[in-house]
Amino acid sequence: MADGGDFWDGFAQRVATFDRVAAGHAAERAEEERRRVLVEFPLTIWPDLPLERYALGPSAYGTPGRSFCRVMEYGTNALGSIRGGSAKKHIVYQHRTGEWRIVPSALRGLGAREAWEEVRAEFVTAFAAAAEGAYERIDELESLSYGQALTTKALAVYFPEQFLPIFSASHVRHFTALLGGQPRKAYSAGVPTWRANRELLDLVRKTPQFEGWRLHEVMRFLYAFHDPRPRNRLVWKIAPGAGARLWEASRTAVSGSPGTRSAASASTKVTRTSRMRWISTGRRAPAGTCDSPGNCSLSAISSREIRSSPTGGSRRCWR
Repeated sequence: MADGGDFWDGFAQRVATFDRVAAGHAAERAEEERRRVLVEFPLTIWPDLPLERYALGPSAYGTPGRSFCRVMEYGTNALGSIRGGSAKKHIVYQHRTGEWRIVPSALRGLGAREAWEEVRAEFVTAFAAAAEGAYERIDELESLSYGQALTTKALAVYFPEQFLPIFSASHVRHFTALLGGQPRKAYSAGVPTWRANRELLDLVRKTPQFEGWRLHEVMRFLYAFHDPRPRNRLVWKIAPGAGARLWEASRTAVSGSPGTRSAASASTKVTRTSRMRWISTGRRAPAGTCDSPGNCSLSAISSREIRSSPTGGSRRCWR
């Protein structure tokens, strides 16, 4: 459903049929996760939080407990997901090679710890501003603008009644349009996700049918009936090897040997609810369509995203 008019058609019936009991149980699980975060990372420790306790990366494995970013991305799915995509959303992180990556351009001349001190100071300022209700001050924090999904989720952890558990900028825009708001493009218009999130929250609170609902229940309702994610994405299975000579090995390697991901498992993980098509044409791929040009076979492709798996790991091709 693309616009607010469609959203309100049949809205009362969808509210009546929505399973709020199940949504309530999910909200309880989310609250349990949130409380665990508060125990591990109370607001009081943020002014002195070490880099290794914050960041993703190998160095965090040697510290007691989990890092904040790992908890946010992988340990609090019930609370709301920010999984996948680029690690750049964590602003400062450690690559698996051990190299520290600093995302904000203004901080790249600093060492990792000096850059973290700047980022940490902005988190502390953001939390203080939210506690005071001075949300406009958060918009001024430049480094946090490089990690808007992470920042919005962190704010929702510490101030759960002030932010919806929806952290994707595009999803916030989608739901804002449905409820009749102005779906401003968060990045191009200079509207950070946390502000767009609060604008969506205001629309939710102006909706009488949601009166008395937990914010997590509202989130579950919106995704249940108006999920912006594609439900039937088409992904093509690629037969690796010149002339598709490794096709049978690709098809039958579902279980795989240790350290080997089969084509089937790789595609399934990526697409979840996608329909799968298996193809083997015996033709070489046009140059430039595979990370190993000429080493996979494909037919005419309408989908942009392709996965292949030779004897180890998945490959990504683009056409």
